[in-house]
Amino acid sequence: MGRRYSADGGASIAAATTKTQWQLTAPATAAVLLHEIYCSQSTHDVSEQIDIELDRCSAAGGTPTAVTPRRDVNGEAVSSSTFGSAPGTEPTYSATPLHKGSFNTLGGFTRRFVPPLEIPPSGIIALKLVSPAGQTTFTGRAGARWEEIG
Repeated sequence: MGRRYSADGGASIAAATTKTQWQLTAPATAAVLLHEIYCSQSTHDVSEQIDIELDRCSAAGGTPTAVTPRRDVNGEAVSSSTFGSAPGTEPTYSATPLHKGSFNTLGGFTRRFVPPLEIPPSGIIALKLVSPAGQTTFTGRAGARWEEIG
C-alpha cells in the first residue's frame, strides 16, 4: 500500500465555458493511483446540469494556485505530487478523456475508481467542467484522493 493524499480547489465558471478546476502531476519517481474525484458548488441555488471531464494532459496549465495535499494517514511523508487549482491557462488535454459524466449543481458529483486509475511517473491529469450556454455563473469546488506508489 502506498502513501494516501487528498486535495481540492476550484474555479469560477460562466456560461458556455470550459474551466479546469484542478490539475495533478505525479512525481517523477512514483506512479499515482487515482481513487476518487469529486465536485460540487455552493454559490447559487439553481438546478442546472454541468458536464465534467477527467483527462490526461501532455502539458500542465499555467499559473495554478498551489494546493498542499493533505495526508490521509497521520505520519505519512509529504506528498511528492503537485496539485494546482484553477490554472490561469488551460492544460493541453489528450484527445480521449479518462472519464466523462455530468452532475446537477444542487447535488454534486463523486466518482470512485475500482480499480484505481494509474497515472505514470510525471504524468498529468486534470478535471474540467463544461458549462452550457445560459448557465448561471458559479464557483466549483472539486478534488481528488490518490495514492503514491513506488
